[in-house]
Amino acid sequence: MQSVEHASQFQRAVVCVTLLLLFATPVRADRRQLEDALKPAFQNKIVFLRGFYSDANLRFDSQGNLIGTATAGVWTVNSTLLITGLNVDRYNLLTLKGKRVINVFDDDKGRFVNLTSNSRVQIAVELDPGWQDAAPVLTLLEKVIPSAFVQPADTVPDYWRCWLYGHTTRSKEGGPWKSVKWQCSLDQVAQPEAAKVAADVSKPFKVGHGVTPPKVLYRVEPTFTQAARDVHIEGITLLSVIVDKQGEPQVTGIVRPLGAGLDDQAIESVRKWRFAPATRNGEPVPVEVLLEVNYHHE
Repeated sequence: MQSVEHASQFQRAVVCVTLLLLFATPVRADRRQLEDALKPAFQNKIVFLRGFYSDANLRFDSQGNLIGTATAGVWTVNSTLLITGLNVDRYNLLTLKGKRVINVFDDDKGRFVNLTSNSRVQIAVELDPGWQDAAPVLTLLEKVIPSAFVQPADTVPDYWRCWLYGHTTRSKEGGPWKSVKWQCSLDQVAQPEAAKVAADVSKPFKVGHGVTPPKVLYRVEPTFTQAARDVHIEGITLLSVIVDKQGEPQVTGIVRPLGAGLDDQAIESVRKWRFAPATRNGEPVPVEVLLEVNYHHE
């Protein structure tokens, strides 16, 4: 009798295990199917990160909202990723692994190009437990890592708007800046900082014809970014600056960019410079000048 009870208990245990396996197998298959559906769109593909977050680990909820806090970086360093792997775990957490892709300006082509760095990023996205196929997941990911550059103009520094939302054309020979191969023009939709500066100061003069140039009294040297070191970028960024009557600089645009975060570092440094103002007939006047900031590896 006892052996019959043991056999009955064993049979019930086998049935329970079998049922568990039957119910568990489709879940695992669904996750693998989701991974297989997502990989053609993301595996070894370039994507963009909304918010330009510089953190190495990021987590988003099932609505595409950032969980916790993260530091916003600069677009040339923190906007672009190369996805190297992805997986979905049993808790409906999608994890994407990738590398930072650094945007640098190619002066021969007149546009920004991508250079992959070794800086790694991991993005975790919480999936809705009720997902049935890849469609809602793709919609969710579009809110986090869109396949095209999507960033409202008013969230981008003014000095970058022309290069991001404008049109790049080759500079005319004999133009005002002979060493500059390319120039960008911007529609009325997103005006650069120069428009705001014009409202704050009198129309600036140009050096010459009785206008003496401003003289640097104090300068802060910019720091080389790690991103630039990683992809071996150096060179000169050229900034358009208005030096007001008090000798304080206001950066109005980037005339010749470098990328890799170097332009932003240069602007932060130049804003701390102080000048003896330009003069006209012995009186201080605002003047528009070009400032070169050099970066070279030691």
